[in-house]
Amino acid sequence: MDLAGIGLRIKYCRHAKHLTQEKLAELIDVSPHYIYEIERGTKAMSLYTLNNIAEFLGTSADYLLYGYEQVNHNSDELYELTKNLPPQKRTVLANILSILLQYI
Repeated sequence: MDLAGIGLRIKYCRHAKHLTQEKLAELIDVSPHYIYEIERGTKAMSLYTLNNIAEFLGTSADYLLYGYEQVNHNSDELYELTKNLPPQKRTVLANILSILLQYI
């Protein structure tokens, strides 16, 4: 697990919300020093704490852990267009898209 990367994403989101480490710590009921250690990547956190941080920062745990947001398939137009394709056609479409993406 990339604790340093997680810490940087938490710090980035915290700054985007104009929160201090002290305020975030108060919101999730931990010490400011604990937030400091998490952001530096020297301390791991529980799933409970991760969930609380994500909730108060208005992001997903996926983003904090891995750097990408969870896709909401309900509003994903591409998913809606392709969800009923058989696996062979999905593979063909993926190959076509990989070529076309360089021109977008």
